[in-house]
Amino acid sequence: MCENRIGSAMSSSIFKIKDPSSIISKGISLALELRAFILKFIEVRKSKDRFLSAISDQAFLIDQLWNKLFTFNDSLTTLVDSIEDFPSLTQMDEFLRYTADAMRIYSEFINVYVGFSVAVKEFSANDYLMDNLRNYKGMLYDYVNRVSETVVDKNTIIIGGNFYRFLKAYEKDIFEKPSQKELDETMERTKVFMDKLKVKILPNLIKLKPRVLFRPKRMELLYKEPVKQLTKDREKIKIDIPEEDLIKLTSNISTPIFYVYAELVALENKVKKQRKLTYRSRFS
Repeated sequence: MCENRIGSAMSSSIFKIKDPSSIISKGISLALELRAFILKFIEVRKSKDRFLSAISDQAFLIDQLWNKLFTFNDSLTTLVDSIEDFPSLTQMDEFLRYTADAMRIYSEFINVYVGFSVAVKEFSANDYLMDNLRNYKGMLYDYVNRVSETVVDKNTIIIGGNFYRFLKAYEKDIFEKPSQKELDETMERTKVFMDKLKVKILPNLIKLKPRVLFRPKRMELLYKEPVKQLTKDREKIKIDIPEEDLIKLTSNISTPIFYVYAELVALENKVKKQRKLTYRSRFS
């Protein structure tokens, strides 16, 4: 029953853009386990290897950035929850600052994960390392192979069916399945968040002229860097998994910041379209 509600929510127009973090986050615990294996391998060999150390550092950073992004998501949700009838200037300022900072972290998260995946592919080409990893933990060996398969080039990865099937096969070992009650609460909070975002926040971005946007081209201040950079970076990770399969991954719901990002992109496109129509009507 809950899966149907999630499917309904995810079939809305904003989900024409798939949230890469919702599937990447499922494998973070394995990235940390790979880091533990590498650190132990380096310790036993009593030698410093820059390549292995780099993978270890990237795995650690992925976890740090995800936790940071989670904190921003929580702060953003709490802020939106606090808005009752009409957002104040202070609330709008905070909303925009949280949003801009979270999108910068999201961009960094994507770039670090792509770099990590490329390095893991190089790791997988070393038979000695892979033999040791297989003996250490078979699931981790499979993880490295599945991540390696996602790499197209140094700037692009495609997460497809093999990676999805790996997560489904090991989901009980990788991440904790939330209860039905937790899923219901998440969906209800998401619905309230989206309603307030669309009805009370986005329509007032220009009207209220928040201090952070108080310039001749106010909206462009937000789009100039965080939104445009995230749009560019998001192209580095492509999700080649049907929506219905994504839904089957336990609680695979987009992060709040991704909801905001998708709506801001839609709003920007709408504003651009209106400007073009206005320009044409003036000179037609």
